[in-house]
Amino acid sequence: MLKKRAFKQMLFNYLIVSQFNVLPVLYYYNWEIPWAWGPVVPDIYEIGSQLIICFIVEDFMFYCSHRTLHMKKPFNLYAYAHKQHHEHIHSVSITGEDVHWVEFYLTNIGIFAGPMLLGSKMHYWTFSVWGLARMIQAQDAHCGYEFPWSFFGLFPLSANATYHEFHHTNNCGNYSSFCTIWDTVFDTSLNYYEKFPDFTQESN
Repeated sequence: MLKKRAFKQMLFNYLIVSQFNVLPVLYYYNWEIPWAWGPVVPDIYEIGSQLIICFIVEDFMFYCSHRTLHMKKPFNLYAYAHKQHHEHIHSVSITGEDVHWVEFYLTNIGIFAGPMLLGSKMHYWTFSVWGLARMIQAQDAHCGYEFPWSFFGLFPLSANATYHEFHHTNNCGNYSSFCTIWDTVFDTSLNYYEKFPDFTQESN
């Protein structure tokens, strides 16, 4: 039942809710798509550097929004929205898409923040690669497996599947998206480090 609901929620979020993330961007840029168009595809260095900027911006904003979703005061967004996602105690890939529309909207703000900062310096093709990479990373983090060949595991301080699985099974801490740095800065991963000291030292 949860997987079936997750698929329906995914369709609703991407087809309907995501439009409310796009509309403010279009309004800000006078109803024009802010990213560059054209037949010339950016080179690998331009794409890579811009993706890194998007990763950094989204990682911080996701941490803030995710931690806010776990706060029970003053609005208790956990009970209203985020609890739906945490019905998956042991996650599978589709779990990453089973989020309440309020949560989907809030976390998508971080996804659009980097491309908005870059504006016309970012090609639409790079924006598409960024969106795809973020979607695949969500599946990777929720799949429940530590794949040694995972692309996202190549990054320093990466938040791997075990890291996020701990968040689901314990329902606290480990709020990060790509990297563990913000959990480290704000001391929200202490329980994880206590449980997996050897594994954590090796992987980070």
